[in-house]
Amino acid sequence: MGFDAFNVGPELEFFLFRDDKGTDVLDRGGYFDLTTLDAGSDVRRDIVLALDRLGIHVEYTHHEVGPSQHEIDMRYAPALKMADDCMTYRITVKEYAMKYGWHATFMPKPIFNENGSGMHTHQSLFKDGRNAFYDAEDQYFLSDTAKCFIAGQLKHAREISSIFAQWVIPTSASCPATRRPSTAHGHAVTARRSCASRSTTPARSRPRAWSCAAPTRHATPT
Repeated sequence: MGFDAFNVGPELEFFLFRDDKGTDVLDRGGYFDLTTLDAGSDVRRDIVLALDRLGIHVEYTHHEVGPSQHEIDMRYAPALKMADDCMTYRITVKEYAMKYGWHATFMPKPIFNENGSGMHTHQSLFKDGRNAFYDAEDQYFLSDTAKCFIAGQLKHAREISSIFAQWVIPTSASCPATRRPSTAHGHAVTARRSCASRSTTPARSRPRAWSCAAPTRHATPT
């Protein structure tokens, strides 16, 4: 279609439990806790260093909203490379959790009445070295290409979910009044986390990416 690159930047979330026999959490920390409330800071650091040695660049890492829940964000990369990197990431997280005597799970909703895990995915198309989603003259700084891209994902949200959200468990993570999308809708300028597709307000001179979250989250339960 004439595009140079399709870049994606996923935000994978996971839980750390004391073992694989239950959901006994390691801490009661919250979003971005950096104190003793975050029992997983050392293992996250080790995971980041291991990923770097494997050629996978990490941009951010922090404690997530749920107890013993964590997030390590990889820097965006071409889609095919990122698909491989995601699989390497999952194995690395699980291996280092085992090294600490813990169990890591990417299950979408392992604990009732707590935030589930997800994988927001930032996406962008490039053409002639420029972000094809960006239009400085548009009200929302979105090009026609971006609008068509978003419309296509929303139109085919059910079909897409049948591939990357095959299990029953992800549905329980997507309910009203949470930070998870429960319907296939989007918003051009929003801070709402319940949109399946969304874009935040950019500086006028900054190229943009589009963030997509499946209405029913992860494909894999573990």
